[in-house]
Amino acid sequence: MIRRAALACALVLSPGVADAQVGEPPRTTILYQTFPNPFPSGGLLTTCVWFDLARASDVRLQVLDIRGNVVRTLVPSPTIPGQLPAGRYGRGTGDIPDGFGCSGVFVWDGTRSDGQVVPPGVYLLRMRADGAEVVRRMLFLGR
Repeated sequence: MIRRAALACALVLSPGVADAQVGEPPRTTILYQTFPNPFPSGGLLTTCVWFDLARASDVRLQVLDIRGNVVRTLVPSPTIPGQLPAGRYGRGTGDIPDGFGCSGVFVWDGTRSDGQVVPPGVYLLRMRADGAEVVRRMLFLGR
């Protein structure tokens, strides 16, 4: 079996055995590094967000500027509830042709909550879930 892992802005294929069976909940809650990063890159205007929840949890997923101000809240949103069951999120459903297996639901396009494009720079993706807080850096190159 080939397992796909995203590292920064590269997609790495490595032989190995998957550590989880289909339908089995993840063993740990984790927020993966967004990709591509930096973005936009390679014709993609968004960066993909993948995360796993080991158990059902209230989830808050936010984009922050470098000073810690909230730029945009991705979860909860009008289409995604704040309470999510255990599982893997952000993996591709075929709704955007990115080649990375990215869901169009869990992406950030470099805009604030009001739809305005943010200035180029470093932004933070913060996930609070399952009693933990994890932060990943993203570099938005602008449009």
